[in-house]
Amino acid sequence: MLLAMVNPLGGLILAGHSFTIKYTSQVMLDGFAALMSACAGLAYHISKNKTGKTKTTFVIASAVFLGAGASSKYLHSAVGFAILIDWLLTARQAGETKKYFRNALLWGVLSLIVFAALNPFYWPDPVERIPSHS
Repeated sequence: MLLAMVNPLGGLILAGHSFTIKYTSQVMLDGFAALMSACAGLAYHISKNKTGKTKTTFVIASAVFLGAGASSKYLHSAVGFAILIDWLLTARQAGETKKYFRNALLWGVLSLIVFAALNPFYWPDPVERIPSHS
């Protein structure tokens, strides 16, 4: 309803979006995770057109959003792989592959820190609570 108040066409499209209908009608907890993963991708995309501190701010924001989305639902960390692939291809074209690996590592570590900070399930005993399929 809020989206329809701002943009009636957007509200209509969202109302007919099968993914949204399924997950909201079943009261599944994908909404926050989906929002965070979308924000991660959007922040990364915006960072590609920026320079300096603004670029760094958007890259950091994308890592924070990725960690927040993954802490809510692991599947939503998949956007991180798409970001890393695009980032690598862009860096290769610019001849900045070495810089990419350093920045991507820092970005990944930040997203893992946010993931751990926002996922209290792991706080008491992180190693024992990591899911295993043994």
